[in-house]
Amino acid sequence: MSPATGTRARLVDAAREEFLEHGYAGTTLRAVAKRAGVSLNLIHYHFDGKAALLADAVVQLMHAGHNVPARPDDAPDDPEDLLHAFIVRQVTHMLAQQSASIMQLVLHELQNPSPIIDKIVELGARPTVAALAKLVAAILPDGTRDDVVRRCCMTIIGQITHYKHGWPIISRVYPDLELDANEIDGIAQHIARFSLAGIRAERDRLLEEAS
Repeated sequence: MSPATGTRARLVDAAREEFLEHGYAGTTLRAVAKRAGVSLNLIHYHFDGKAALLADAVVQLMHAGHNVPARPDDAPDDPEDLLHAFIVRQVTHMLAQQSASIMQLVLHELQNPSPIIDKIVELGARPTVAALAKLVAAILPDGTRDDVVRRCCMTIIGQITHYKHGWPIISRVYPDLELDANEIDGIAQHIARFSLAGIRAERDRLLEEAS
């Protein structure tokens, strides 16, 4: 690792921690530099201001979060199988412990939007939703309206995010429930099956209306 790369990585790590502790408005470049153990001038050398630095921190976490196993070349191309696998990967990543930092950053942005929320959408939410919409549309009849596809996608995403953001309440309603690997897999498989059943029902309704 070159010195420049090492310095940039330390700055990104420090920015992430400062942001999680103090939010965007409360994070200063001086505090980031102090935590990273570098001069303030080095931040300006590597980044074009606070928004760029914090955006880089979010982007790196997103890239790490999307580092999931690729679909094998010999996997079936059935759209329902592909959607099932997509949902399982998303649930597994979102509920895994290593995704905690990125989810905290996203929650900060949802509650107090800052200039980096556009980066979150551009590099995280938009490509994920686009990939999901493509899979959903492949199951629904040709020519299905965009709003129908969108609602199917938002319903799937809503189920996934409910478990992540609602876990403090869920864990109190069901105090014996542990979010271990078995439970995460059970949740993932359930959301996938439940979502596919709903999309099939929507497909049948659209076909019946068109006949």
